[in-house]
Amino acid sequence: PLKMDCQGVEFVDSMDCVESERQHILKTTLVDIFSGSIAGMCGLLVGSPFDLIKVRLQQNVIKGSITEVIRQTASKEGLRSFWKGVVPPLCNEGVLNMVYFGVFSMFSRYLRGSNPSHDFRPTEALMAGGAAGFCGSFFVTVSDLIKIHSQLDLNVGGNRRKPQVVMQNIYRSRGLRGFSHGWSAVACRDVPGVGIYFGCYYFLRHCLHKDDKPITFFHQFVAGGAAGLLSWGLVYPFDVVKTNIQSNLGHKTGYLQTWRYFLQSQNRHLLWRGLTPCLFRSVPVNGIVFLVYENISAVSHHYLE
Repeated sequence: PLKMDCQGVEFVDSMDCVESERQHILKTTLVDIFSGSIAGMCGLLVGSPFDLIKVRLQQNVIKGSITEVIRQTASKEGLRSFWKGVVPPLCNEGVLNMVYFGVFSMFSRYLRGSNPSHDFRPTEALMAGGAAGFCGSFFVTVSDLIKIHSQLDLNVGGNRRKPQVVMQNIYRSRGLRGFSHGWSAVACRDVPGVGIYFGCYYFLRHCLHKDDKPITFFHQFVAGGAAGLLSWGLVYPFDVVKTNIQSNLGHKTGYLQTWRYFLQSQNRHLLWRGLTPCLFRSVPVNGIVFLVYENISAVSHHYLE
């Protein structure tokens, strides 16, 4: 039934309002999930060559500088090898970003409470991003494990280990538990990393967009690239430790034990090995991710209204 307020304006019953709000939340969350999935896959394809170089520098499988790693990889394995190991994370990217953007959307809406329309505060985005990083770490562990073992394979042609072969080797050596190898290291990287990532993006987006004009593509790209640069720069040592643990599948080296090894004076420099390609990668990849996310989200909301 319709009721009348004190000014004679009709409004629907509170039950209808609640149902309408639920539908709006569901639509918004689904749009965030869809937009984030497409954006994540685009970013992954752009960043895969940088990621391969980073992993090979971290594990020192090719001696020399960044240019030497690029030269040897291209000459011995071909240009396609720069996307080696990309299939598992690409297939996983849809599920992963469903978690990232879905959890971020729901958790941030919970934090904003009764006023979900106001802009994200950096602390809200930081906490929501941390929650998304924790939930996503379960999926990242599996895809990163397969990707790392594919990227460390220097064989070419028919001798190259395909992702399904890597998965079979993991299962034979450790069983199903093998696919969770390094989860704690992934979580310790992704909870603060994804939190900083979202928090920094929405802070910079707010700083770059102070008037009522629509935010430009350039601002979206800059905010996303800077957020990726900052988050990766801060958590990079955690990524080195994670990669070391996951690359040594046959050794049951603990997380703290691995940190103690790297914190020894003669090994501290290893915590930053491969940082340069990682930072080069972070700017275009994360700029593309948020550029694609923002615009697919805007178009989707427009057609759903």
